Amino acid sequence: MLLFALYCTYVSANPPHPPPKDAEAARYKDEKKTSRRIFKIGAPMLRYGSALVYLGEVAVLLAQHYHAHPLSRPVLSLLLRGAPSAASHIRITRPFLLGFLLLLLGTSIRVACYRHLGRLFTFELALRDDHKLVTSGPYSIVRHPAYTGLILAMAGIALIHLGPGSWWDALGCGGAAGDGVWAGVGGDSELLYGGVGGEGWEGGWGVEGGIWGEWERWAGVTPYRLVPGIW
Repeated sequence: MLLFALYCTYVSANPPHPPPKDAEAARYKDEKKTSRRIFKIGAPMLRYGSALVYLGEVAVLLAQHYHAHPLSRPVLSLLLRGAPSAASHIRITRPFLLGFLLLLLGTSIRVACYRHLGRLFTFELALRDDHKLVTSGPYSIVRHPAYTGLILAMAGIALIHLGPGSWWDALGCGGAAGDGVWAGVGGDSELLYGGVGGEGWEGGWGVEGGIWGEWERWAGVTPYRLVPGIW
């Protein structure tokens, strides 16, 4: 389950296509370069930071299972701060299962968005050559379903990494170390909120794109940004 969660995290936070050309990005009026800041900082942090935690927990579980192996005790001592017996605290719990389901749901939503937008889906906002507005599939429910999926995935990752029965919990990292991970998740969330909720963020299509009128009509029939009936 941990390795599958690692895969889901990678899919959720890895661009499905190369970044847009400079000319394509310039057409989108993102004066504060919000999308670039979000994904140049947040996406690699989420991918690689989470990968280290997933692989660390897998290493602890393998070392505990193969306790007769000569590397077992050194690995447990290193990754459990000299307390190998703490490995017995790592287990599947309800918060872990909830986190796993949230991550799976969030990843599924993002994959659906990748497929519906095709080459138009990039992590940096842009008006691509021959750009068109996609309003079907998940985009007929909310205007930014990919961000909905990312928020769900991030909440799931936090529960998997920090919930009861996790490696971090076995380490007793409810203090400074755990707070550091929560701060990283919170930092990603703040950047994301600044992008989705920022004033003028949705006005970046501009006149040059030739789809502003179409976008306004779509926004009229799809009034919610992230959560149907709420926001």
